[in-house]
Amino acid sequence: MKGVIYSWPVKIIAVILSLLMCIVATAGIFGTAVFMSMGFYSQQDWNYYDTSICENRTYYNARTVIYEYYLAYQKYQKEETLDRTTQQELEWYDKKFSSENTNFRFRIEQEDGETISTYQDEPYGFDTEYTFGIYSGDSEEEIEYTIHCYVVDPMTANDEYQSDMYWYGEAFRYRYTILNLTIAASVLLIVLCIYLICAAGHKRGEEGICVGGLHRIPFDLLTGMVLLSGVFLISILEATTGYVDVLTDLIRTCVGITGIFGLGLFYIVSLAVRCKNHYVWKGTIVYWCYRRIKEIIIRLYQNRSFLGKAFIWILFAGLSTFTIGVMCMEQNSAGAFLFYIMLACIVAASLAMVFQIRYKKIRQGIQKIALGDLNAHVDTTGLRGEMKEQAENLNSINEAVRAAVEKQLKSERMKTELITNVSHDIKTPLTSIVNYVDLLKKQEVQDETAKEYIEVLERQSIRLKKLIEDLIEASKASSGNIAVNMSKLDMTELLKQLLGEYSDRMKEHDLELVLTAPEYEMPIMADGQLLWRVFDNLLSNVQKYSQAGTRVYLDVKEEEGCAVITFRNISRYALNISGEELMERFVRGDSSRHTEGSGLGLSIAKSLTELMNGRFDILVDGDLFKVQITFNKLV
Repeated sequence: MKGVIYSWPVKIIAVILSLLMCIVATAGIFGTAVFMSMGFYSQQDWNYYDTSICENRTYYNARTVIYEYYLAYQKYQKEETLDRTTQQELEWYDKKFSSENTNFRFRIEQEDGETISTYQDEPYGFDTEYTFGIYSGDSEEEIEYTIHCYVVDPMTANDEYQSDMYWYGEAFRYRYTILNLTIAASVLLIVLCIYLICAAGHKRGEEGICVGGLHRIPFDLLTGMVLLSGVFLISILEATTGYVDVLTDLIRTCVGITGIFGLGLFYIVSLAVRCKNHYVWKGTIVYWCYRRIKEIIIRLYQNRSFLGKAFIWILFAGLSTFTIGVMCMEQNSAGAFLFYIMLACIVAASLAMVFQIRYKKIRQGIQKIALGDLNAHVDTTGLRGEMKEQAENLNSINEAVRAAVEKQLKSERMKTELITNVSHDIKTPLTSIVNYVDLLKKQEVQDETAKEYIEVLERQSIRLKKLIEDLIEASKASSGNIAVNMSKLDMTELLKQLLGEYSDRMKEHDLELVLTAPEYEMPIMADGQLLWRVFDNLLSNVQKYSQAGTRVYLDVKEEEGCAVITFRNISRYALNISGEELMERFVRGDSSRHTEGSGLGLSIAKSLTELMNGRFDILVDGDLFKVQITFNKLV
């Protein structure tokens, strides 16, 4: 079946056959209609003299006799001499209507009582009479002439009457054969048309529907061409060819209808190709103009700000109103002008209301997203143009933020779980190592080298135990898995206690701790134990990494309603990293890692501070290391 659809020879044969079948069907329908008007299918016997064919031909002959032959005869009677053309014409008609050349007879009675007749009391099968009006000579009055017509029976001359009798007799004989042939041709024509429509656009060796050749003509232009051609062919069909020339009428009808059918078939096949390829609307000049105008408007519209776009709409509305006003003024219709103005105001108010409703959706969505609602979604139903684009962008941003937050939380949770689980798994055997090292110390070991090894094991196992404890604490602090008991604390008093606790320790490391605090209370909300842990971590770092013989400054002051605690010291090592990097886990200021720090102290301090709703910042300026902790001050 596919081979038939893709075969060009089969398609060409189908087109030729369809045109032939159209001719056969048209001729058959035309003939069947004529046969039905003549009663071929309602009677068993047929008599030519009783048909309209005989009557029509008789009328045509009678008209010819009156308007052509008789006028020449009158001229012959009035004039003694005739010009050669009139004489030849009269002789030709005498010969034409002689009994040897025609079976038509006539008799004309003149005003003077004389009769012009070719009828000789012969038997006839058909007789009738007609009256025609003629303006004779210079007279303005119409003179009526009556002509009596006869068709002899039996026919003796070989003329149109005898030809009609023979051919219509044969048609009566084969009337049912012609009817069956007409039906068969019509059915075959329908089948061929269906095949051509199904095979349209298919080309061997190529996938899909091929739109080429005449099918690329713009569809609206093609429609206009087909309509004009159809009107021309219909005008041919409506052209008169005579009174009784049925054969000429049949040929003219077949040619006209076949031409119309060919145009219609091509149009339908082209339409089928375009429908299969979804190219009907897009393949028109109107669509091309629409796209070009739309692109120009979009370019002009998109390159302007919101106010510019509003100005374009206002300008358009103003021009429209002005045009309507001019039209109404030309018609002197003030009422119509007021009506259009009111209509324009109603439309403008409706558009403004729709704009406000749509904008409200976007504004509400922005507010939800700004408040941190990661499940917020802007409903784009009813939105158009830039508003819909902005709403979709907001939804995309929220989706991306939610995905990033979920990914980050999942990553943090996995890291925290990994650190916690590994720390717990390491802590158990490490406890055994510490215990066995303690047992080894209690043994009397004589070898001095062995004693040194035991001391190294003890020192490193204690350091490892401290690191694991810091890891567990860091994971708990970052995941918020720590109970926070918030209470009112006096920051001034707390720092004075810190000064008393750490002054001696700082002196052991050749450091001087200097406190600057106000004399009045500095109340904040925090967890005392966790805050003390934060301070302990910071001062431990100070002891490990500060340059000996320097001062460590501890300040507390009020800034913009907040209590700001500042730790400042001079680093022993060059600080070649930023404050943000120092707050990462396992990052230390001592890049050579000669000290015993774990690199978790600052990270733990930051996490604990944030758990208490505070802010933890690190500032690095050369060798100056500065930490700022900020809490909201209670009123």
